[in-house]
Amino acid sequence: MTAVPVLALAVVLALATWGAGWWGVLVVALIAGTLWRRTHGARWCALAAALGWALLLAVDAVSGRFGTLSRGVGGLMRVPPLALVLVTLLFAAAAAWSAAAIGAEVTRMIRNHRRRESVPDTSAMPHGRLPTPRNAADVMGDV
Repeated sequence: MTAVPVLALAVVLALATWGAGWWGVLVVALIAGTLWRRTHGARWCALAAALGWALLLAVDAVSGRFGTLSRGVGGLMRVPPLALVLVTLLFAAAAAWSAAAIGAEVTRMIRNHRRRESVPDTSAMPHGRLPTPRNAADVMGDV
């Protein structure tokens, strides 16, 4: 996996969060999980979510509001502001990982279900195989 898809997903997750709140992370990660059906797709989504939210925190830090807010909330909760940042990024990563894993698993289940429907059930056949006609009379019967 190259860095470009992860960074692109990070930007999309940041924009989704900006527009729809933290629910946007779940929706985008669910879609990304269905597209990245590999076993590590959920990990990449988690990393992208943490990067996307770090981008949003950086934008707030540049505006000057972040320092005041983090010191105030950190003082109220009696934790250092850095701990709040880490918990925030961890929340985004966990939410994205969960949604992407669910999306990948549901996609896998649907694909396996479709495969099973396309294969004929041979359990009632003798020897577990479909009968094969040996000549045209077997196929046509008595005509």
